[in-house]
Amino acid sequence: MTLVNGTSNKQLQRVVLLLAVGTLFSIFVFLLNPFGKYQLVWKYYDKASEKIANIRIRGKSSTEFSESINSTTDLQFSTVKFTENHHTTTPANKLDYDALEKTALKKLEESSNKKVIIVWYKTGIGGGQPQVNRDECGNCEFTRNRTMISNNATAALVFYYKDISVSTMPPISERNPNHMYVFWNKEPTPLMRYVHRKELDFEENYQFNATMTYRRDSDFYNSYRYHWIRAAIRSRISAQDILKMKNKSSIAILSDCDWTAGARLRYKMLLKIKSTGYPMDGFGKCFPEGGKFPLGDKQLVEKVRNYKFYFAFENSYHCTDYITEKFFRNALYAGAVPVVMGSKKEHYEAISPPGSFIFLEDFKSVEHLIEYLQHLEKNDEEYLAYFRWRMGSENEAMPYDRRKPFFCQLCRTLHGVNVDDVYNPKYKFENPKYPIFTNYTPRRTIKSLKYYLFEDEDPYCMEKNETLLPIYTKYNIT
Repeated sequence: MTLVNGTSNKQLQRVVLLLAVGTLFSIFVFLLNPFGKYQLVWKYYDKASEKIANIRIRGKSSTEFSESINSTTDLQFSTVKFTENHHTTTPANKLDYDALEKTALKKLEESSNKKVIIVWYKTGIGGGQPQVNRDECGNCEFTRNRTMISNNATAALVFYYKDISVSTMPPISERNPNHMYVFWNKEPTPLMRYVHRKELDFEENYQFNATMTYRRDSDFYNSYRYHWIRAAIRSRISAQDILKMKNKSSIAILSDCDWTAGARLRYKMLLKIKSTGYPMDGFGKCFPEGGKFPLGDKQLVEKVRNYKFYFAFENSYHCTDYITEKFFRNALYAGAVPVVMGSKKEHYEAISPPGSFIFLEDFKSVEHLIEYLQHLEKNDEEYLAYFRWRMGSENEAMPYDRRKPFFCQLCRTLHGVNVDDVYNPKYKFENPKYPIFTNYTPRRTIKSLKYYLFEDEDPYCMEKNETLLPIYTKYNIT
């Protein structure tokens, strides 16, 4: 039998059945999540994208600060969204990294040849000497003895950018083509170029083979994050214990007020925050009224942990991946929620524990930011959501920490183990520059240091005048 509109009984029954299932499902969701307080997540394997995808039913969670909160200044909070897990697909989704690492360790164990690495300048390492784990990194000896340059065991030389000069570098004419020359930098490129006056013309002549910087696309990734995040997770301090430590609102420690446009920008931004009357304790040369602040790791952490928020503003603006100990040690490890400005949001998201920071540029004004901080101070549950990562596993909090630290990765590479390259965001899985394993040290090349450090960078990073940055106008900084 067919109904007048052409719909059969069978089709009508299907529609009724679907409506009934939908109604039951809605009731089920409401019972589980009556006031929209939680977020339900179903995971499924998306064959097209070859990754785990999420179907979410969102409610008002601590990561979504909605407009429904009363606001005396009629500010819009709906634009502030902090995702529970902001990490994109990591290389571990494409390769069996555990199997690769197992092979790497076996290869390093079997490699008996010692590789000597000369650290040409003491800048960058202080008075000490780098050391690496023999089992994880390979058989390498680090030395500052320059006479070892003629030793057959020497495989690499590391040069810290700040000290490179005509009078201190080994002669180009005597360079051993089998040596890997590594250019090492831990400072933002504007500081390198405008303060330390490095245009890299002389350095280009040396044809460096590899970079060792804070950028994830360096050959050897010199991250500030190693150790601090792992130590925070292993401490297993409960959320309630963290809350008990808090008796102050916010803190900023600042000693560079004007060396670069980024340094001037952050100083003026902090002054603007302070001028609103929001309780921010300032320390360092830029805030002499605060007095001296302890610089030792233990003393600094003990003092910072009393504050709910730490203004981790960098002395650069939108410089690729430049995120320092202000974020990792002074804030995350110490147990304060970092309010960040400096690198782009996607750079913070790529290397930080999920849901761990507040990004200043998410807010339309300084007043908007302050109102959000005040809201968190009054709502413990939402504030403590920024510490959930501390209760998880190290792999969840640090997806990029499978990449070995810089000197360790260098040692592995010299032994023909290039596994860590897969965590470089520019790594080409279909056509990699270097094989993952070799029985020799692959010859690495840099097309141009100047291009990589100056031109292949966000234009705002290299801007000399902070007043020309869009953020200056957006936040009405004077």
